[in-house]
Amino acid sequence: MRIINKKSMILLIIISIFLLNTSKIYATGSKEIIQLALDKQNLHENSYLIEMDCTVIEKVKDKDKINDGEETETNSSALRVYIYNGGERQMVTFTAPEDLVHNKFLIIGTNNWMSKKNLRRPIRISGQQRIFGDAGIGETVGINYYRDYDIKEFHEVEDSYIIDLLAKDEKTTYQQVKLTISKDTNRIKHVILKAVSGTPLKELNYKNHRKIGNHEVADIVIKNLLQDQDRVTELKYIGIQVKELSPRAFQPLMMSRFDLLIKD
Repeated sequence: MRIINKKSMILLIIISIFLLNTSKIYATGSKEIIQLALDKQNLHENSYLIEMDCTVIEKVKDKDKINDGEETETNSSALRVYIYNGGERQMVTFTAPEDLVHNKFLIIGTNNWMSKKNLRRPIRISGQQRIFGDAGIGETVGINYYRDYDIKEFHEVEDSYIIDLLAKDEKTTYQQVKLTISKDTNRIKHVILKAVSGTPLKELNYKNHRKIGNHEVADIVIKNLLQDQDRVTELKYIGIQVKELSPRAFQPLMMSRFDLLIKD
């Protein structure tokens, strides 16, 4: 198994898929169904430290690097996501592998920054990188299906609610979303993230729903539908704990000092 290195930005892409909603809002009808599904995470209040494992599997593109007939490679990492004030801001850090432990990603709304050991100042991640590059799912860190989208269409099938959404803000990376929510459990089962044209970009499948303390979580399998279609990413929650965090730590120019400011 080769430890992830060049694809470290994939991890930023992925985190928000866990952090689908960060504010508790009340509504009725189809919007209430979305609220009920998202509130199960119970991350809309307080500040938290979330520990996760990330595994990326994809085909080996260079045939000369195929070992023992294996045509896929597996890259793994361990990370921590610090959520400030119910998701107002998030910071992603790494505990493994060693070559990533100095990398950090800061998310404030739809703005994302990356910091590395040898950089004098953080790099802002562009919109193109969030959509098409290795940071393509970066925008999903701040996705709030309740707050940031209007309902375009709602219908039911035998066991699920199907909800099509349109972004309220034209700057939102994923302008359209299709949610599939279980009728029996009010759990999100499947998500398609789309471009403004309706072109599917990412597919998210949820499995192994379980409780960690007061939080209901699920493993998430992520597939690219436009580029790098052979890549599959799986995220797993390892632990969640309430943590006292300072807003001062969640600023671009303070990223290099983040470890000192959070008092780990």
